[in-house]
Amino acid sequence: MRLSLILASLALSACATPLERVISVAGDVPDWFVDARAEVRGEGYPALSGVPNNIEDPLTEGQVQQAAAVLDVYADFLDHPRAAVSTTSPEEIEAYRESLISEFPEEATLKPMTPLSEAEIEAIRAVFRPYEFFDVDPEG
Repeated sequence: MRLSLILASLALSACATPLERVISVAGDVPDWFVDARAEVRGEGYPALSGVPNNIEDPLTEGQVQQAAAVLDVYADFLDHPRAAVSTTSPEEIEAYRESLISEFPEEATLKPMTPLSEAEIEAIRAVFRPYEFFDVDPEG
């Protein structure tokens, strides 16, 4: 009987040593692991029942009046006739464009541009030669 008690106590002490080792290793985890474990477990978050439901109005009287004035201006903007959605068809828009073009004389219409000749380009370059002030050769 004594032998069985001695063997049982030795067996328990042998099991206790690895258990102590596991506990000591588990206590030596880095801080980021502790934070991650708390987040995964849902620890540290407030309970929904802890949120107060008697919240006072955070707006002052001046802020409320200013918001009302902004809404009044917006309502006036939407009531303006130019804010209405256009019901004009594309054909009516094209006819209006043609009527505006017909009011101008033929010589007032824009003609396609023609490229400048070499002489015109050289005349423009003669007027604008900024590199002459800095002693810089434009060609190289």
